Amino acid sequence: MLDSAILNHAARIVAAVTADVRADAALRHYFVETRRLGPREKRQISRAVFAYFRWLQWLDPRASLQKQLAQTAELHEAFARDPKAVKVETLAAFAVPEWLRTEMDLPAAYLQQLQRDPALWLRARPGTGPALARMLSDCEPPTSPDGARAHDALHYAGHNDLFLTPQFQGGAFEIQDLSSQLVAIACTPQPKQTWWDACAGEGGKTLHLAHLMANKG
Repeated sequence: MLDSAILNHAARIVAAVTADVRADAALRHYFVETRRLGPREKRQISRAVFAYFRWLQWLDPRASLQKQLAQTAELHEAFARDPKAVKVETLAAFAVPEWLRTEMDLPAAYLQQLQRDPALWLRARPGTGPALARMLSDCEPPTSPDGARAHDALHYAGHNDLFLTPQFQGGAFEIQDLSSQLVAIACTPQPKQTWWDACAGEGGKTLHLAHLMANKG
């Protein structure tokens, strides 16, 4: 169970989220403004905020944000102990929008994955994954057959603020989801080719394409 201080911090962040202010932006702004928070507190607050949105449809909107966040923590802990604690039918009803249920099959494993804390994946510069893993520690390569194609991908399970590491500051890696890394790998871009990244994100795939083309293209 989260203590009241963590719940209060998380509630202020959730209250700041609007149609124009995303949860991650509200979180970053709060941490910049509230400098007294330590790494452990920031981790707890971050997890509480994103778990809130993951379990939002289960919550009582009439309750205070603090009570909703406390309920979120209970739901998330019970699910983490045993995913079967939440029925698949309930996940299908609450975890995805109604239109999606009419467009695709929703296997139990897919629905359960939506409710889990996402893995943190790094993309090292080409050929430097093993060396980066040794420097950062708490890293391991992907184990799935598709993930094995991403030779520079690392799953990070540590608790350090990666943005403050010398390796990140020096451009040794990017934080990028494994599925996003596989997109550029599937493209197999070659030097001197022209590629157009139409994903409209922050440029992670553009950088990956450029690295795979040896910055010639």
